[in-house]
Amino acid sequence: MNVASRAPLSAVLITRNASAVLDACLESLAFVDEIVVVDSASSDSTAEIAARRRARVVQKEWLGFGRQKQFAVDQARHDWCSASTPTSVFPPQLAASIQRALTAPVSPVYRMPRRNRFLGRWLSHEGYPTGARGSSIA
Repeated sequence: MNVASRAPLSAVLITRNASAVLDACLESLAFVDEIVVVDSASSDSTAEIAARRRARVVQKEWLGFGRQKQFAVDQARHDWCSASTPTSVFPPQLAASIQRALTAPVSPVYRMPRRNRFLGRWLSHEGYPTGARGSSIA
Protein backbone atom coordinates (compact mmCIF):
# COMPACT_ATOMS: atom_id res chain seq x y z
CA MET A 1 0.00 0.00 0.00
CA ASN A 2 1.22 3.49 -0.78
CA VAL A 3 1.98 5.23 2.51
CA ALA A 4 1.18 8.61 0.95
CA SER A 5 -2.42 7.45 0.36
CA ARG A 6 -3.20 7.03 4.07
CA ALA A 7 -2.94 9.04 7.26
CA PRO A 8 0.49 8.68 8.89
CA LEU A 9 0.73 6.32 11.84
CA SER A 10 2.97 6.28 14.91
CA ALA A 11 3.53 3.20 17.06
CA VAL A 12 4.57 3.65 20.67
CA LEU A 13 5.91 1.10 23.14
CA ILE A 14 7.04 1.34 26.73
CA THR A 15 9.94 -0.94 27.61
CA ARG A 16 12.32 -2.14 30.25
CA ASN A 17 14.66 -5.04 29.52
CA ALA A 18 12.60 -6.21 26.55
CA SER A 19 15.47 -7.37 24.31
CA ALA A 20 14.21 -10.96 24.18
CA VAL A 21 10.92 -9.97 22.49
CA LEU A 22 11.43 -6.51 21.03
CA ASP A 23 12.97 -7.39 17.67
CA ALA A 24 9.95 -9.43 16.50
CA CYS A 25 7.57 -6.68 17.58
CA LEU A 26 9.50 -3.95 15.78
CA GLU A 27 9.86 -6.08 12.65
CA SER A 28 6.07 -6.47 12.54
CA LEU A 29 5.70 -2.67 12.81
CA ALA A 30 7.64 -2.00 9.60
CA PHE A 31 4.43 -0.65 8.04
CA VAL A 32 4.14 2.35 10.40
CA ASP A 33 5.65 5.76 9.74
CA GLU A 34 7.25 6.24 13.15
CA ILE A 35 8.13 4.01 16.08
CA VAL A 36 8.73 5.53 19.51
CA VAL A 37 10.19 3.37 22.26
CA VAL A 38 10.04 4.90 25.73
CA ASP A 39 12.55 2.95 27.76
CA SER A 40 12.92 2.90 31.54
CA ALA A 41 16.62 2.31 32.13
CA SER A 42 16.97 -1.09 30.50
CA SER A 43 20.16 -2.92 31.42
CA ASP A 44 20.02 -5.17 28.34
CA SER A 45 20.17 -4.33 24.62
CA THR A 46 16.62 -2.98 24.36
CA ALA A 47 17.69 0.52 23.28
CA GLU A 48 20.19 -0.80 20.73
CA ILE A 49 17.62 -3.14 19.17
CA ALA A 50 15.09 -0.31 18.98
CA ALA A 51 17.56 2.06 17.34
CA ARG A 52 18.62 -0.61 14.84
CA ARG A 53 14.95 -1.08 13.88
CA ARG A 54 14.59 2.69 13.18
CA ALA A 55 12.76 3.49 16.41
CA ARG A 56 13.24 6.77 18.19
CA VAL A 57 14.31 5.88 21.73
CA VAL A 58 13.34 8.17 24.59
CA GLN A 59 14.64 7.40 28.06
CA LYS A 60 12.16 8.12 30.86
CA GLU A 61 12.13 7.05 34.49
CA TRP A 62 9.15 4.84 35.34
CA LEU A 63 6.03 6.90 36.04
CA GLY A 64 3.60 4.03 36.50
CA PHE A 65 1.91 2.13 33.69
CA GLY A 66 -0.78 4.66 32.74
CA ARG A 67 1.39 7.76 32.99
CA GLN A 68 4.27 6.08 31.14
CA LYS A 69 1.96 5.00 28.30
CA GLN A 70 0.52 8.53 28.08
CA PHE A 71 4.04 9.98 28.03
CA ALA A 72 4.84 7.64 25.13
CA VAL A 73 1.73 8.72 23.19
CA ASP A 74 2.67 12.36 23.80
CA GLN A 75 6.02 11.70 22.09
CA ALA A 76 4.33 10.56 18.86
CA ARG A 77 4.56 12.94 15.92
CA HIS A 78 1.40 11.75 14.17
CA ASP A 79 -2.26 12.09 15.13
CA TRP A 80 -2.86 8.36 14.60
CA CYS A 81 -1.06 6.26 17.19
CA SER A 82 -0.98 2.58 18.07
CA ALA A 83 0.07 1.91 21.65
CA SER A 84 1.12 -1.68 22.23
CA THR A 85 3.56 -3.78 24.22
CA PRO A 86 6.96 -5.12 23.17
CA THR A 87 5.51 -8.64 23.18
CA SER A 88 2.94 -7.68 20.52
CA VAL A 89 3.39 -8.91 16.97
CA PHE A 90 1.22 -7.41 14.22
CA PRO A 91 0.37 -10.09 11.64
CA PRO A 92 0.47 -8.95 8.00
CA GLN A 93 -3.33 -9.15 7.77
CA LEU A 94 -3.70 -6.76 10.71
CA ALA A 95 -1.12 -4.37 9.25
CA ALA A 96 -3.04 -4.33 5.96
CA SER A 97 -6.34 -3.78 7.76
CA ILE A 98 -4.90 -0.85 9.71
CA GLN A 99 -3.51 0.69 6.55
CA ARG A 100 -6.89 0.33 4.79
CA ALA A 101 -8.68 1.93 7.74
CA LEU A 102 -6.31 4.90 7.63
CA THR A 103 -6.92 5.58 3.93
CA ALA A 104 -10.28 7.12 4.87
CA PRO A 105 -10.76 7.06 8.66
CA VAL A 106 -14.41 7.03 9.74
CA SER A 107 -13.82 7.05 13.48
CA PRO A 108 -11.43 8.85 15.83
CA VAL A 109 -10.62 5.53 17.57
CA TYR A 110 -10.37 1.93 16.39
CA ARG A 111 -10.13 -1.26 18.44
CA MET A 112 -8.58 -4.52 17.37
CA PRO A 113 -8.94 -7.96 18.90
CA ARG A 114 -5.86 -9.45 20.46
CA ARG A 115 -4.78 -12.61 22.19
CA ASN A 116 -2.53 -12.70 25.22
CA ARG A 117 0.04 -15.35 25.93
CA PHE A 118 0.99 -15.98 29.56
CA LEU A 119 3.50 -18.53 30.85
CA GLY A 120 3.70 -20.14 27.42
CA ARG A 121 -0.07 -20.57 27.02
CA TRP A 122 -2.70 -18.55 25.14
CA LEU A 123 -5.25 -17.04 27.48
CA SER A 124 -8.84 -17.74 26.55
CA HIS A 125 -12.29 -17.10 27.95
CA GLU A 126 -15.75 -16.48 26.60
CA GLY A 127 -15.74 -13.78 23.92
CA TYR A 128 -11.95 -13.59 23.83
CA PRO A 129 -10.21 -12.23 21.82
CA THR A 130 -13.08 -10.38 20.17
CA GLY A 131 -14.75 -9.29 23.40
CA ALA A 132 -14.27 -6.05 25.29
CA ARG A 133 -10.48 -6.34 25.52
CA GLY A 134 -8.28 -5.01 22.75
CA SER A 135 -5.55 -2.62 21.74
CA SER A 136 -6.55 0.80 20.53
CA ILE A 137 -5.43 2.94 17.66
CA ALA A 138 -6.21 6.57 18.25
